[in-house]
Amino acid sequence: MYILRAFAFLLFLAQAVLAEQPTPILPDPKLTLSLGGSNSIRNLWPQSTKTSPWNSYVKDALERKLHKLVCAGRLDLKTAQSEIASNWIEAYQKYVAKSPPAQRVRETKPAPATSTASEVWVNTRSGKYWKPGSRYYGKTKQGEFMSELEALDRGYSPAGGTGQ
Repeated sequence: MYILRAFAFLLFLAQAVLAEQPTPILPDPKLTLSLGGSNSIRNLWPQSTKTSPWNSYVKDALERKLHKLVCAGRLDLKTAQSEIASNWIEAYQKYVAKSPPAQRVRETKPAPATSTASEVWVNTRSGKYWKPGSRYYGKTKQGEFMSELEALDRGYSPAGGTGQ
């Protein structure tokens, strides 16, 4: 089983690299480290950052939610591990929301007076966010400022993979 999973992972990576327009993927732990998982190849699986609506950023929001619930004593660790490992989309629908956040249309808000480096500009139409220093930071027609963690929790993803 170990060799088959490692081979499947490498094959997926090779296909992504050889494609004319590679799909950004991450080796994502099936069971997150914060819930007792490991970086073993047996726990890693390729996860796309671009698929819509279910992608690695949406799964990250679920992982943070389950971690908070376990730490608060509102969810048993074994239950959280089982649910995310067996079907993370069903777990997301059960603990976070029925579907990832829809892209909302909002008017542009001015930068807050107390803007910090951890704040990002979210283009609410595209679902992407930019960090300070980017040429699009605070400049798209529809968007808002929020912390990077809040943007990730809402299902937004960094523009260009980094937000720069």
